[in-house]
Amino acid sequence: MKILFFGHSLVAMRQWKFVKTLDESTPLNVIYYPPAVWNKHVFKGEGRYNKTELHNEGSIWDYYYEPEFIYEQIDLHKPDWIGGFVEPYSKVATIIQKIADESGVKTFFFAYENLSNNFLYYPENIQANMPTIAQADLILCGNTISEKFMKTLGAKRTKVIPHTGIDTNFFRILDIKPKYEGIFLSRKVPEKGWEQINRSLNQSSFRVYTPTSFVPISQIPEFYNSGKVFVHASLRTSKWLEQLGYVIPEALSCGRSVIMSKYGSQLDWFSDAPGIVIYDPLDETSTREAFDHALSKYPNHEGREWVLKNFSNEVIANKYYDLLK
Repeated sequence: MKILFFGHSLVAMRQWKFVKTLDESTPLNVIYYPPAVWNKHVFKGEGRYNKTELHNEGSIWDYYYEPEFIYEQIDLHKPDWIGGFVEPYSKVATIIQKIADESGVKTFFFAYENLSNNFLYYPENIQANMPTIAQADLILCGNTISEKFMKTLGAKRTKVIPHTGIDTNFFRILDIKPKYEGIFLSRKVPEKGWEQINRSLNQSSFRVYTPTSFVPISQIPEFYNSGKVFVHASLRTSKWLEQLGYVIPEALSCGRSVIMSKYGSQLDWFSDAPGIVIYDPLDETSTREAFDHALSKYPNHEGREWVLKNFSNEVIANKYYDLLK
């Protein structure tokens, strides 16, 4: 079975590793197309992309493959499925669905966890492309909230499944001694909870380290291994809810224990994983107690074993295969 798999500009490297596993570890024959916004970098100018006028200059919505390119690829490869990490309410999904209908090819798209909040951000875009949601043969949903929203918009077949798994060969336990009790890795924006963590732990003996500059992907496993407890502190806002929170299984795969915010879709996936302590980042007492409890769970070898059995790229790839075969 052959699949034309289109990427999304969000965490493109994670997608590439996952799709490579999907192609190599299952009977599926996957032809992968990197996100169009990155196409000129990946292919050094090969391939074509077009600029839309949907949203602000430079946003992840601004680029998609030209319809002629998609027609050419369908004619060349004659796939059974076409789709990938493309939101069903986006312009590119509408283009793919139209071409697939004309070509007799089945479609699948991925509804990200923030979809209901994206409706608040981009209502005109979602409403304009709603027919695609009902026409798609399969919509993969990042969590139960996303699936419920897709069904209300007419999706005929849905499945809750993670976006990708974790590269457990890359995210692993290293033979280094932790330098910090706690570590935090995320964007420094209010909804990610960094300021809240500082306030909550200010009067305690616990200290959490976060890098002051960008950490190259090659150094991220070393960063995880530099601390005993990984701090996940996401908050819920009127227009944002944590997506899957991939830093959580990455940290678990590196043998860290994790304090995990009770706000967000990560609860669908990691609540029962060894080394996880769920807490309320808005409650200072809850935060300090969770941190103390998580320290007692380090080192967390059981957490890595859980990721290997439940959240590795190989495990999630086989779940994709079961849906698409």
